[in-house]
Amino acid sequence: MSRLPERDSALSRRSARTLYNVADALIPDAARADVAPGVERRIRWAGVGTARATWLLLRALEWHPVLTLREPRGFSWLPRPDRQALLSRWQRSPLFPGRRTLTRLHTWIEDSLTEAAPPTHPSHATPKDRHKEPRDQAMRPKGASDLPEVGS
Repeated sequence: MSRLPERDSALSRRSARTLYNVADALIPDAARADVAPGVERRIRWAGVGTARATWLLLRALEWHPVLTLREPRGFSWLPRPDRQALLSRWQRSPLFPGRRTLTRLHTWIEDSLTEAAPPTHPSHATPKDRHKEPRDQAMRPKGASDLPEVGS
């Protein structure tokens, strides 16, 4: 009896192709970045139910144009405006599990893009970012001089 080889990837090639096209439709700059590794990592940590829901969403998105008889080919072969329109319809869908899973997938894609982005040098930061207080200063305990005087 032979054992099946362990899979290194949480997504099949077909699902990864759909994921890239979803990322490209949701965030057009995502086409230049490799979002699959970050999304796969999140799928692994999300649990079996979430992984299955994500897989099912990707499969349903891929087959939706064919099953609705709108297109002879799947989601991945649609032009970007058509993919954006289809995702917009899914985001307004009355089916809450589909909306929730698509929202989760969108968040994972954005997080993967953030991880893949090169760090910015403080001199290249936007004016809004320059005025942000560093995290360690924002979380430090208040000193005696910062506390209001009681009873005086």
